[in-house]
Amino acid sequence: MTIKKLKLQYQFLFGKTKKEVSLKLGLEYNYYPSDVWFYELAITFYFRKTTLVIFFKEGVVADISIKKHYGKIIT
Repeated sequence: MTIKKLKLQYQFLFGKTKKEVSLKLGLEYNYYPSDVWFYELAITFYFRKTTLVIFFKEGVVADISIKKHYGKIIT
């Protein structure tokens, strides 16, 4: 699936609070007070990861991004 299609899949998150996002996607390893949350969507055979990055502004989703990467993400 392309990044654009994946991003469209998560458009429903815009305007949601941290509590609503954690109820929908789970809290996983995210630190609740943080303004950036990460969710691993997929890991391929060669350990390439697809990660959903959610940016909050004043506790509400302001932007989302999907990154394909190896190793750690640097924001």
